[in-house]
Amino acid sequence: MSWSIRDLEDARIEFVTIAREADVNMSAVCREFDITRKSGYKWLRRYETSGLDGLKNRSRRPRSSPLRLNGDAVVALVKLHDDHDDWGPKKLRARLIKDGSCQDNRFPSLAMVARLARRMGWTEAKGRGRPRPQRALPTEPLSGAERPNHVWTADFKGWWRTRDGERCEPLTTRDLYRRYIPCLRPMVWRSTEAIRQAFTEVFRRYGLPDIIRNDNGSPIAPITGPHGLTRFSV
Repeated sequence: MSWSIRDLEDARIEFVTIAREADVNMSAVCREFDITRKSGYKWLRRYETSGLDGLKNRSRRPRSSPLRLNGDAVVALVKLHDDHDDWGPKKLRARLIKDGSCQDNRFPSLAMVARLARRMGWTEAKGRGRPRPQRALPTEPLSGAERPNHVWTADFKGWWRTRDGERCEPLTTRDLYRRYIPCLRPMVWRSTEAIRQAFTEVFRRYGLPDIIRNDNGSPIAPITGPHGLTRFSV
């Protein structure tokens, strides 16, 4: 009996009729009509206040639009752009304030002028953050492991909080040929020194592999570093 399928106003009238009866379990009625108790009490209040008119859908239009530009400001900004099509939002707003072209001196903010400029196609939205360097995709398939200590894989397995509130993020390495895990160490932070110490101990015990393959995660080899390198990878 979902209200998304039945006629909403008829369902609300039926709900209010049943819910206003004496000795009616409100929770049971709400479950029968597939609505929450909060919605059920809302429609009861609307019926008690406005009768059947209170059960009709109300407009969701906001009472005020603080981010809306008034007509005078839009007309003045469009004229300024026609005269100076190379001006950005900052210059347009400064000239608008200087000319006093807005009614009651209600000048729009810089953000409002910038939104109008994007909507009118005067400017383009800029992405956040600095662009990341593009890495060349490998032209050949990844090499397989032909012997022990030929190819290792290294990865962090995600972090969580222990019962005492400590941060734990396991660092793992695996010999791709033997499927052996030389390192499984819980790390508190991804610091360069801690990772270097962990790898140094593993190398001393099991030897140095020819290749270490990872997912370019920090701090082993993040793509945001110069040439994709870090102090650890160097």
